[in-house]
Amino acid sequence: MPKATLEFDLNDYDERLAHKRAVHADEVYLVVLKTENILKEIAEFIEEKPGLSKKPKREIEDFIDKKISEFNVIMDSYNVSLDDLP
Repeated sequence: MPKATLEFDLNDYDERLAHKRAVHADEVYLVVLKTENILKEIAEFIEEKPGLSKKPKREIEDFIDKKISEFNVIMDSYNVSLDDLP
């Protein structure tokens, strides 16, 4: 079975960031997949609401805020912080 070894100089800022990104790649991938589902739900919400522009702006904002909250819960559940992975 092929193997690979990655080596990082953790004293170097750029390599330390690359290390963090490599270590959290699985979690970030899962977050992206779940985020895709949230975006699809937003698109379906818009498609299913003919005359959306006539809907109360607050209803639309509340829906999007709810989806943003779901995204943040997903990020937290995988211990992914975009601030840690610039």
